[in-house]
Amino acid sequence: KKLFMAGAVAIFVVALFQIFFEIVVKQGAASETYSPQHDWVVSYKSGGFTYNGSSAVQKNNVVLQRGDSILVQNELPAGHPLVVRFLAYHKLIEIYQDDIMLYSYGKSNFEKGTLVGSGYHYFYPMVCDTNCAVRFVFVESENDMPLYAPKFELLTPWEANSDFNATRFSSLVFGLFLVVFGVLSVIIGACASIYGASYFRLLMIGLLSFSLGLWTLCYTKLVQIFSMNLAFNTSLEYVSLLFSAIPFSFLLVRMRKGKILRWKWYVLIGINAIGILVFVALSTLHFMDIVHFSRTLWVYHVYVGIGVVALLVCGAIYNRRMDLSGKILAVGCFVFVGFAMLELVRYKINQTEMFGHILSDNSLLPMGTFFFVLLLMVSFVAHLSRLQSHKAERDLLANIAYLDSLTGLFNRAKCKQIFEVLDRGNSDYAIVSIDLNGLKYVNDNYGHGMGDALIKAFAQALKEAFEGIGTAIRLGGDEFI
Repeated sequence: KKLFMAGAVAIFVVALFQIFFEIVVKQGAASETYSPQHDWVVSYKSGGFTYNGSSAVQKNNVVLQRGDSILVQNELPAGHPLVVRFLAYHKLIEIYQDDIMLYSYGKSNFEKGTLVGSGYHYFYPMVCDTNCAVRFVFVESENDMPLYAPKFELLTPWEANSDFNATRFSSLVFGLFLVVFGVLSVIIGACASIYGASYFRLLMIGLLSFSLGLWTLCYTKLVQIFSMNLAFNTSLEYVSLLFSAIPFSFLLVRMRKGKILRWKWYVLIGINAIGILVFVALSTLHFMDIVHFSRTLWVYHVYVGIGVVALLVCGAIYNRRMDLSGKILAVGCFVFVGFAMLELVRYKINQTEMFGHILSDNSLLPMGTFFFVLLLMVSFVAHLSRLQSHKAERDLLANIAYLDSLTGLFNRAKCKQIFEVLDRGNSDYAIVSIDLNGLKYVNDNYGHGMGDALIKAFAQALKEAFEGIGTAIRLGGDEFI
């Protein structure tokens, strides 16, 4: 209960810090860095929508089919070089300024039926002496897509990229950390797995961290810092998300082996197999351009929902008899779910006109992903610590089993083991059998304490005399070999 409470408090505090940090960064940058002639980021409200040739308002229940178009038109202010930035999902885009087409994206992919992709677009209009009429034509490239009008932002050219990177700095740090950490963990885990099966968990944590790091960079569109191929970026986003379920389920299978009932463990294996099948099937359909990920993602969501319920029922995520490693893993899962719920709330609030953009556009999920992977590593360290403790305990018990408690020499059990080894070999060896004279006299006249002291003194002399030559053993009483 303390672990879960600590996790909930951590989520709340970190989420508040994230929101506060983003607001301060935006306001500070706006007042200190940008030209006073323009706000840092100005919401560019559309003059109207045209859906299939008729005026329409944006509604959640409107569904677009491939080839449907949305026309957004407005005027840009005159006299200043500006950049229009907007986020578009799976749209063929054409932009006209005074009936001259200045920007086009996705036409060849649309005609071939391949993925168009999603991402941020930057349109550099011509500078006009008077307000310029601009038309944005968005043509849907997929079927059964919700009606969505992009949010336009008006910036000066020198601010277009710096503002984007500054407001998403934390997501960039989290994403890059997860990718680099994942690569290092995979390399170390793969090499260490040769020497110990327990390091298989590190390998799976590395694969999970790497895939979630890639997904973080793609989901927040920060991958555009490295690649402007939006179709590739979008495919990478979906692939990394779908793949992340596989190492996570492998991790659970490994952790719960022998700790839950056999039929429950087989359920985990079944969930893992279904996850691999879903990943392969959806990826094949996507890359063969039969059905793209955007239309089949619901299959993955259904799989995740059923899988989570099955894991909870089987006690794979949490049960009372878990060791510390398992409990930390459970906290990590609940932390990730908590951040996902906060992200949903943030997204919904940002969509309302009442709040505008009080909350940052920066997603909270990268931070939740970071803490999830961090707790996985803490869980792995706790697992290694437990293994090391058990190994030390076994070594100690083995030493006790083969050592004489009085003298510290090997005992009769060790002598028997050595003889068995020698009997299997062909080498020559010698046996020196010794008993200690006068022990009874010492015990009778000076007490058994002095007799024990005599035995220990002789044992030490015997051990030193044969150091590097043979093995000194006390068979019992005053008999040595």
